[in-house]
Amino acid sequence: MYDEIKLLQDSFLRTWAIYITWYTWFFGTVVAYTLLLTQDHTKIQRHLLIAFVIFMELFMVMGFFAAHGMHRYRNEVWRRARQLLGTSAEAADGIFATSISKVATINIMFRHLVGAGLWLFLAIDYPK
Repeated sequence: MYDEIKLLQDSFLRTWAIYITWYTWFFGTVVAYTLLLTQDHTKIQRHLLIAFVIFMELFMVMGFFAAHGMHRYRNEVWRRARQLLGTSAEAADGIFATSISKVATINIMFRHLVGAGLWLFLAIDYPK
């Protein structure tokens, strides 16, 4: 039982570290492109802007589903740990940072939805 809990904990922490590393690069890319497009001196042709916004919308959708997948994975790991430890939810919470990872994944999913809306707004309201 404890070997499986240790394996769950190790695999969860490794998966979480990979996910957060990916999200850091993802978020940095989005911020960099947003800053580039919102500068006064940056003017791009409308058809290129639309293509770029479509690309970023797909990027946001992929990010949303990645966050959703991580959230589901976190729930499954926590459920299995709880099964192994009996009914003690506190013990499972102590092994896995469930409250932190749960809030983080929900927050990231929400940010992807907001980001997708902002990219659409940028495409509609971009100066001609």
